[in-house]
Amino acid sequence: RRASGPPAGVNTPNVEDEPTVSGGWLLYHRTEQGSKPGQQVLLTNLSTGATRTLASVPGRLGFLEAGQVNGDWAVWTQSVNGTRFNVWRYQISTRTTVLVPNPVNKVHSAATVNPNGTVYFEQSGAACGSGVTVEDYPVGGPVAALGTLPAGIDLFHPFLYEHSPTDDYLFARVHCTGGATDVYKAPFA
Repeated sequence: RRASGPPAGVNTPNVEDEPTVSGGWLLYHRTEQGSKPGQQVLLTNLSTGATRTLASVPGRLGFLEAGQVNGDWAVWTQSVNGTRFNVWRYQISTRTTVLVPNPVNKVHSAATVNPNGTVYFEQSGAACGSGVTVEDYPVGGPVAALGTLPAGIDLFHPFLYEHSPTDDYLFARVHCTGGATDVYKAPFA
């Protein structure tokens, strides 16, 4: 019941945001400014202060979004050139990174993960609210659609709250015209 800061090195003169915590791990995003701009998704051990760089993109065209750390798993969205967006899953104990399959080159973003390693994410077209579905990808696959959002509706800032026997997928639902945003919850078995 007390506030405390993260280990040394987490907060820098750069922009750090999109944090999630699970157990002794902190997952977050960093944007570097200056003559060598870029972004990183970082995972810091809260006990030792050791930090792992899970992903990085150079320049101003790339995109990274820290998803969620949950148990032994962390997820994020990455685009090296700002056109192809993919979701990645990382297992902390084995230091193994896996690309969530994206055979039809849709936009994959807004990733979360449960303690069993099942990734939940948004799949859509390039435009806001274009064919948005919520998908899941358990360890070993396959990818499966769980639900569809109406045309012109998109989602961002998801968080997976797990409890037996279902997981609740919490997200901000945004109207692409006008920008009205509300919080929604979708239960998944």
